[in-house]
Amino acid sequence: MDAQKTAGNSNDLRGSIIRITPQPDGTYTIPEGNLFPVGTLNTRPEIYVKGNRNPFRIGVDQRNGNLFWGEVGPDASIDSMRRGPKGHDEFNLATKPGYFGWPYFVGNNKPYWKYDFEKQQSLYEFDPAAPKKTLRPIIPV
Repeated sequence: MDAQKTAGNSNDLRGSIIRITPQPDGTYTIPEGNLFPVGTLNTRPEIYVKGNRNPFRIGVDQRNGNLFWGEVGPDASIDSMRRGPKGHDEFNLATKPGYFGWPYFVGNNKPYWKYDFEKQQSLYEFDPAAPKKTLRPIIPV
């Protein structure tokens, strides 16, 4: 019901595109320059970009190293006051590691609401300029 514990969690690979170097023995190494340096508390150093809902068709420009991907947005067909925007499918470009919004924002940083599922209440809109920590660690934008 709430993607904060997965896609919004900096210590979870879901919601991520990773950057690794496979080795002949089946292991992998982690190149420098990912979102989190090796050893950063509560993070996975394999993560290059975070905040994806359903990335597909990943490609890398071989001339400059830029990462491109498509992303399927949520299935809401209309904006919902006090819950969030309708779904937006996206084409994204990363020129460096970063956080790309899901599950706090979609499209052009349109915010979702922090929702209390037990009380069935919308509490506040997430702020794209200053995301708040919720249940799990999140990555500042």
